[in-house]
Amino acid sequence: MFWYKNLSHQSGGQMWQGPKQVGQKWQDFKHIFAGSDQVIYAIKNDGTLLMYKHVGQENGNFSWDGAPKQAGSGWESFKHVFGGTDGLIYAIEQDGTLFLYHNKKHAQFDAAWEAPKKVGNGWESFKHVFGGTDGLIYAIEQDGTLLLYYNKKHAQFDAAWEAPKKVGNGWEDFKHVFGGGSDGVVYAIRQDGTLCWYKNVQHANFGGRWEGPEQVGNGWAGFKHVFGGPNGIIYAVSTRCLNLHFKILTEPNFDRLEMVTAAREVFNRLLINIDIRSTEILDLPNLEQLDVGPCNKGILTNDIKTLFGNRRNVNPNEVVAYFVDSLLPSASNLIGCAVHPFNQPGFVLTKEQDNRWTLAHELGHVLGLRHPEENINKVRADLMEPKPAVINSSPYFEDKEKQTILSSNLIIQY
Repeated sequence: MFWYKNLSHQSGGQMWQGPKQVGQKWQDFKHIFAGSDQVIYAIKNDGTLLMYKHVGQENGNFSWDGAPKQAGSGWESFKHVFGGTDGLIYAIEQDGTLFLYHNKKHAQFDAAWEAPKKVGNGWESFKHVFGGTDGLIYAIEQDGTLLLYYNKKHAQFDAAWEAPKKVGNGWEDFKHVFGGGSDGVVYAIRQDGTLCWYKNVQHANFGGRWEGPEQVGNGWAGFKHVFGGPNGIIYAVSTRCLNLHFKILTEPNFDRLEMVTAAREVFNRLLINIDIRSTEILDLPNLEQLDVGPCNKGILTNDIKTLFGNRRNVNPNEVVAYFVDSLLPSASNLIGCAVHPFNQPGFVLTKEQDNRWTLAHELGHVLGLRHPEENINKVRADLMEPKPAVINSSPYFEDKEKQTILSSNLIIQY
């Protein structure tokens, strides 16, 4: 899951932070939506409701309040589910019945539910439904009509509706539509991936006078789930993922998480999640000093063949990073090597590293990238420099490299 923040969300500008990967394994959820107080709710296909707290929300840090908490069950049949304010959740059944739920302990990152209340019917035909602030709900009909509803008693966990108002039309072709968290902001994603910004300047008075649309981004077509948080924050779950496993023969002298963060920084630009699927300690002392020969594609030493046969709990289209003491022959001074047997994708890193980009560099090799040709006029860092230690700023991919990566069968499409 990616985190974005529009620093100019109140004016419809394009001052963005992100994307930053802040979560993994979110692709399988049926519904995901934000509550208040850093809480994010997610519904599994079996109806289990999980509750997460993103304590790194403000700055996009990969930081969560422990493990998710199971907050309920039986949520699998809802057609639309979205958050209100102060622990409220609205849920629409397939037959159009609208229910209101209240989690009294959302602020304590816990679950204590009031009995749900039936607060409406006839909601089954809407294409998109999402919450605004302070009891407002937007609903888009199949013909693109945008309606605004106001629940005057939302703060009392009850329902007293104003008659809905038509506040727009032409909204039928959007792929995703969601509230921007405050100030009447609404975001809408076109089928071509264009991200549009709207602002209802009369939302506080239950009106519908709009500023926008303003185009504030592109490339948003590939997301499975997109939803808004507070203060210009947007969460988006990509359909692209690379699964990575760690197999450790020698514990490295560097922070593995720092290298993973660096790799995510690079690959997230292609909307690729890097998910760490497992970590395993291997007791293979004879391979801790690993003979990789010349480390050239197609030349496999017996050490490489033996080591890469250790793929327990790893699928064929998943990558393994092996951590060893050193690589032989020692005269080569190698600190990483991505030569691997057919259908056993992976790479090796030594315990001593002099740059945070080495893991991303070797991962690039596994995905089919080569070292770049010499170019004295190079104006930006290339991830595939033969010596990653020379990279002193966040590297980029060239266009041909992007095409190679995205065509790899190791990039899983959900």
